[in-house]
Amino acid sequence: DDIENGKAKLNLSEIGSLSPRRQASKLQQIENAIEDGIMPLGIYQLMHPSARLTDQERRVLIEWFGKTREAVSSQR
Repeated sequence: DDIENGKAKLNLSEIGSLSPRRQASKLQQIENAIEDGIMPLGIYQLMHPSARLTDQERRVLIEWFGKTREAVSSQR
């Protein structure tokens, strides 16, 4: 199941239990996936067309993940 597979890789409900370094790493991975256009997954977008991100939504998410990652990194 795609949802279970995704949660096994990254469960945002549990990210707070990770060290700041691991949190920053996970946030960077998400930021990169959005920048590279591989998130959300193409198959998911086919099943859920409303999940397709506009350029503006992509920029907002990238900015948020970047700022959040920087804030987490400063906690080290």
